Amino acid sequence: MLKKPLNVNHLDSEVKDWNADLFTSTEELSKKFKKIFLNSMSLIIFSLEKGENLSKEMTLSGKILSLQPEDVIKYAERVTEAIVKTFAFLQLKCGHIDEKSIIYEYMILPIVYVFYYNDDLWYNSSIVNRITAWFWGSLFSGTYKERQDDQLIKDIKMLKAWLIDGKENSEEFKRWKKIIAGEDERLFNKEDYSDLKTLLNDNLETEAPKAIKKAILNYILSKKPIDFLTEEVINLSAYKCAKGDFKLEEHHIIPLASVTKIGESTRKIRREKKHILNSPLNLTYISDKANSKIRDKRIDEYFRELSNFQIATHIFPTDIKKPESNEDIKDILKKRWELLKHDVTSELNRLLNS
Repeated sequence: MLKKPLNVNHLDSEVKDWNADLFTSTEELSKKFKKIFLNSMSLIIFSLEKGENLSKEMTLSGKILSLQPEDVIKYAERVTEAIVKTFAFLQLKCGHIDEKSIIYEYMILPIVYVFYYNDDLWYNSSIVNRITAWFWGSLFSGTYKERQDDQLIKDIKMLKAWLIDGKENSEEFKRWKKIIAGEDERLFNKEDYSDLKTLLNDNLETEAPKAIKKAILNYILSKKPIDFLTEEVINLSAYKCAKGDFKLEEHHIIPLASVTKIGESTRKIRREKKHILNSPLNLTYISDKANSKIRDKRIDEYFRELSNFQIATHIFPTDIKKPESNEDIKDILKKRWELLKHDVTSELNRLLNS
């Protein structure tokens, strides 16, 4: 099943045949795949096939070990197929290059659960769009930052009621829909996670979590931004990177060298995790080819040329000049936070109503 080509035309019309090799190893199964498989098997077999009430105990080793061998054999192919569909969804709709891009493993399980249910849900573009909206809304509001096992069960119940049973009157769904409508203050404002203070590395208590950095990079990549090249127009995507068209590298849009003193190395700033230029708001993916060309440019030349790059496709303010102080940098990155918040909110509403 892992090597079987998957029809993904409804996810991306430019992709004809897709297989799991583009996302995970199909020869020697990774620890991450095994964990997702076992948790999915337990949740699906005990709740969907045996009718038990969903509970977080279904993700614990004791419950997983109680699975009967005949049940594992019976349902393994369908569960694997649902996981493969989920991986394709993550790459083609959510900007995940491979399984290393997955931020919260528990957040993947509700998607597997829905895609397991039947093929009609997988091929239904409206359903896929709603799952995409739930995914980004949950990620940027930080619902999986704590108590992931509890959130997992809430989300499976909510998605089942909403997408499978057609019920939109549950309290959990109403709370979640507020996130989509921009009425929930957690969206890009979750304390110690996606709030502006934390993302600017201005939070004395903690540094910006790796999770939100990955989330921003994945989201921008899902929009297929244009590479930082002047001689050709190339749309970047997780799929193109996975199949080897180019390598992607994290790029500091405002270069570290912008603030280096004479004789100081950018390596020193790179190690300072809470330096403002290491903020997730200052990062995007570009190709290794573009990054290599940029490294050879002087700072003034880079900022002059920046207007020739289509940085708006990376959800970055276009009217920027070389910053003269940390306050200038902070102002630019605050603008990007506002642009991201607006773009995500608009995208969620578009997905929800499509």
